Amino acid sequence: GIAVGMASQICGFNLGEVCETTIAYLKNPAHDIASTLLAPDFPTGGQVICDGNDLRAIYDTGRGGLKVRARWRYDKKENVIEVYEIPYSTTIEAILDK
Repeated sequence: GIAVGMASQICGFNLGEVCETTIAYLKNPAHDIASTLLAPDFPTGGQVICDGNDLRAIYDTGRGGLKVRARWRYDKKENVIEVYEIPYSTTIEAILDK
């Protein structure tokens, strides 16, 4: 058979927020999307580094980028830094190499 491949550079979002935003927009086309669609939701977690104005500009223009950093915590008892969420495009090996 013939295979088709597709790629996308669109961030994933929380499905509940997408539904809430869609309903609000259908009811009111002037709805402020940024008030209900808070930020991208990545499957591996991570913390989005972006202020509200930058995110609003991305929503308004459809263009832009975000930085995502790992989430970590320090375990005093074990004296270790535990990384418990990593950016979507990063691997554990890349973190260990640094």
